[in-house]
Amino acid sequence: MTKRVYTESAKLWFNDHKKELGYSSGISVIFVILLYLSTIGAIEITGYSEDLICEGTDYDPCYVYINITVKEDIFIYPLDYDPWGRNTPFEFDPGVKDFKMARSWGKSWWDYNLYEPCQQKWCGAPQNNMDDNKYSLAWRKGKTYNLRLEIYKNNATDEIRVVLP
Repeated sequence: MTKRVYTESAKLWFNDHKKELGYSSGISVIFVILLYLSTIGAIEITGYSEDLICEGTDYDPCYVYINITVKEDIFIYPLDYDPWGRNTPFEFDPGVKDFKMARSWGKSWWDYNLYEPCQQKWCGAPQNNMDDNKYSLAWRKGKTYNLRLEIYKNNATDEIRVVLP
Protein backbone atom coordinates (compact mmCIF):
# COMPACT_ATOMS: atom_id res chain seq x y z
CA MET A 1 0.00 0.00 0.00
CA THR A 2 1.11 3.55 -0.67
CA LYS A 3 0.48 6.65 1.43
CA ARG A 4 0.36 10.06 -0.24
CA VAL A 5 0.80 12.86 2.28
CA TYR A 6 -0.30 16.43 1.68
CA THR A 7 0.53 18.98 4.35
CA GLU A 8 -3.05 20.26 4.45
CA SER A 9 -4.36 16.75 5.24
CA ALA A 10 -1.87 16.35 8.11
CA LYS A 11 -2.79 19.82 9.45
CA LEU A 12 -6.51 19.01 9.39
CA TRP A 13 -5.86 15.72 11.22
CA PHE A 14 -3.68 17.48 13.78
CA ASN A 15 -6.19 20.28 14.43
CA ASP A 16 -8.79 17.58 15.21
CA HIS A 17 -6.43 15.69 17.58
CA LYS A 18 -4.02 18.21 19.15
CA LYS A 19 -5.82 18.36 22.50
CA GLU A 20 -5.80 14.61 23.00
CA LEU A 21 -2.17 14.50 21.83
CA GLY A 22 -1.24 17.21 24.36
CA TYR A 23 0.26 19.75 21.96
CA SER A 24 -0.17 23.48 22.26
CA SER A 25 3.12 25.20 21.42
CA GLY A 26 6.58 25.00 19.91
CA ILE A 27 5.94 22.60 17.03
CA SER A 28 6.56 22.76 13.31
CA VAL A 29 4.56 21.28 10.47
CA ILE A 30 7.16 18.54 9.92
CA PHE A 31 6.53 17.24 13.45
CA VAL A 32 2.83 17.14 12.57
CA ILE A 33 3.52 15.09 9.44
CA LEU A 34 5.75 12.62 11.34
CA LEU A 35 3.21 12.36 14.17
CA TYR A 36 0.42 11.77 11.66
CA LEU A 37 2.39 9.05 9.85
CA SER A 38 3.25 7.35 13.14
CA THR A 39 -0.33 7.46 14.42
CA ILE A 40 -1.76 5.88 11.27
CA GLY A 41 0.93 3.17 11.36
CA ALA A 42 2.79 4.19 8.19
CA ILE A 43 6.08 4.67 10.06
CA GLU A 44 7.57 3.47 13.31
CA ILE A 45 9.64 6.00 15.20
CA THR A 46 12.51 3.95 16.57
CA GLY A 47 14.35 6.76 18.34
CA TYR A 48 14.61 10.49 18.72
CA SER A 49 16.55 13.09 20.62
CA GLU A 50 14.87 14.68 23.62
CA ASP A 51 13.99 18.35 24.14
CA LEU A 52 17.14 20.41 24.14
CA ILE A 53 18.39 23.81 25.12
CA CYS A 54 19.49 25.90 22.18
CA GLU A 55 19.15 29.44 20.96
CA GLY A 56 17.59 28.47 17.64
CA THR A 57 19.52 31.17 15.78
CA ASP A 58 21.69 31.07 12.66
CA TYR A 59 24.70 30.67 14.97
CA ASP A 60 23.12 28.08 17.31
CA PRO A 61 20.29 26.22 15.55
CA CYS A 62 18.35 23.50 17.36
CA TYR A 63 18.95 19.97 16.07
CA VAL A 64 16.49 17.12 16.57
CA TYR A 65 17.40 13.63 15.38
CA ILE A 66 14.68 11.12 14.53
CA ASN A 67 15.06 7.53 13.34
CA ILE A 68 12.14 5.94 11.50
CA THR A 69 11.33 2.62 9.89
CA VAL A 70 8.84 2.86 7.04
CA LYS A 71 5.98 0.33 6.93
CA GLU A 72 4.56 1.31 3.53
CA ASP A 73 5.72 3.46 0.64
CA ILE A 74 5.21 7.13 1.53
CA PHE A 75 5.23 10.14 -0.78
CA ILE A 76 5.30 13.56 0.88
CA TYR A 77 4.29 16.38 -1.42
CA PRO A 78 5.66 19.94 -1.29
CA LEU A 79 4.57 21.78 1.85
CA ASP A 80 2.80 24.53 -0.08
CA TYR A 81 1.03 22.15 -2.52
CA ASP A 82 -2.47 20.80 -2.12
CA PRO A 83 -4.39 19.30 -5.06
CA TRP A 84 -7.69 20.51 -3.53
CA GLY A 85 -6.56 24.09 -2.84
CA ARG A 86 -7.09 23.91 0.93
CA ASN A 87 -5.43 26.36 3.27
CA THR A 88 -5.86 25.03 6.80
CA PRO A 89 -5.21 27.49 9.64
CA PHE A 90 -2.23 26.29 11.64
CA GLU A 91 -0.84 28.54 14.32
CA PHE A 92 1.12 27.94 17.50
CA ASP A 93 2.33 30.36 20.11
CA PRO A 94 5.23 30.24 19.96
CA GLY A 95 5.73 28.84 16.51
CA VAL A 96 9.03 28.14 14.84
CA LYS A 97 10.59 30.64 12.47
CA ASP A 98 11.93 28.09 10.02
CA PHE A 99 13.22 24.54 9.78
CA LYS A 100 15.14 22.24 7.48
CA MET A 101 14.95 18.47 7.29
CA ALA A 102 17.85 16.30 6.15
CA ARG A 103 18.57 12.58 5.97
CA SER A 104 21.84 10.85 6.51
CA TRP A 105 23.40 9.70 3.27
CA GLY A 106 26.72 7.98 3.69
CA LYS A 107 28.92 10.14 5.91
CA SER A 108 26.99 13.37 5.37
CA TRP A 109 23.53 14.93 5.59
CA TRP A 110 21.46 15.80 2.54
CA ASP A 111 18.76 18.47 2.89
CA TYR A 112 15.30 17.65 1.64
CA ASN A 113 13.80 20.57 -0.26
CA LEU A 114 10.25 20.28 1.04
CA TYR A 115 8.98 23.01 -1.29
CA GLU A 116 10.11 21.48 -4.59
CA PRO A 117 9.58 18.13 -6.33
CA CYS A 118 12.29 15.51 -5.74
CA GLN A 119 14.71 15.11 -8.64
CA GLN A 120 17.52 13.10 -7.07
CA LYS A 121 17.92 9.45 -6.14
CA TRP A 122 18.63 10.25 -2.44
CA CYS A 123 15.19 11.90 -1.98
CA GLY A 124 13.43 8.97 -3.64
CA ALA A 125 13.22 9.76 -7.35
CA PRO A 126 13.47 6.73 -9.63
CA GLN A 127 16.61 6.77 -11.73
CA ASN A 128 14.78 6.74 -15.07
CA ASN A 129 12.02 9.33 -14.37
CA MET A 130 13.39 12.11 -12.13
CA ASP A 131 11.86 15.10 -13.95
CA ASP A 132 8.19 14.02 -13.72
CA ASN A 133 7.90 13.76 -9.93
CA LYS A 134 5.32 15.81 -8.06
CA TYR A 135 6.43 14.70 -4.55
CA SER A 136 9.23 16.22 -2.44
CA LEU A 137 10.40 12.96 -0.97
CA ALA A 138 9.65 9.26 -1.09
CA TRP A 139 10.31 6.84 1.74
CA ARG A 140 10.24 3.17 0.80
CA LYS A 141 8.62 0.31 2.68
CA GLY A 142 11.03 -1.62 4.88
CA LYS A 143 13.74 1.06 4.85
CA THR A 144 15.13 2.88 7.88
CA TYR A 145 15.85 6.60 7.69
CA ASN A 146 17.91 8.75 10.02
CA LEU A 147 16.51 12.28 9.92
CA ARG A 148 17.81 15.58 11.26
CA LEU A 149 15.61 18.60 11.82
CA GLU A 150 17.38 21.94 12.01
CA ILE A 151 15.03 24.39 13.75
CA TYR A 152 15.19 28.16 13.99
CA LYS A 153 13.17 29.92 16.69
CA ASN A 154 11.49 33.32 16.64
CA ASN A 155 12.99 34.04 20.07
CA ALA A 156 15.84 32.27 21.88
CA THR A 157 13.58 31.77 24.95
CA ASP A 158 10.91 29.85 22.98
CA GLU A 159 10.62 26.18 23.91
CA ILE A 160 10.79 23.51 21.24
CA ARG A 161 8.93 20.36 22.29
CA VAL A 162 9.93 16.98 20.92
CA VAL A 163 7.12 14.61 21.85
CA LEU A 164 6.60 11.78 19.45
CA PRO A 165 4.96 8.39 20.03
